[in-house]
Amino acid sequence: MELVGEGRNPVTGLMSREYNRKLSLDVGQHMVSAEHVFTEHEETGERRYTFPQTYHWIDEQEGAYLLSQAGFVDVQTFGSYEKSPCTQESPLLMFLARKPFT
Repeated sequence: MELVGEGRNPVTGLMSREYNRKLSLDVGQHMVSAEHVFTEHEETGERRYTFPQTYHWIDEQEGAYLLSQAGFVDVQTFGSYEKSPCTQESPLLMFLARKPFT
C-alpha cells in the first residue's frame, strides 16, 4: 500500500493516514479497482476503515460522444491546460464544449 496523505480527521480529531492500493487494472475495459484504507491511532489502538472503489476512465471519443449526447456542441479535446493536443503522453484529458441555450 502507498501512503497518499495524512491529516487530522475533522470528525474525530485524531490523526489519520490514507493508504491506497491498486487491486486490478483492466486496460481494455478502462477500469481500475482500488482499495482506500484510512487509519487512526487512538489510545486503545489503531482504527482502520477500508473502502473498495472501482474507477472507469474515458478516452477522447467516448468523452466527446457523451458530451454530444448531453446536448453539448463544438466539443474540443486537449492534453493540457495550455490546450496542447491530446496524446498518450498528455498529463490530462480536457474537454471544452458549449451548450446552446434552448
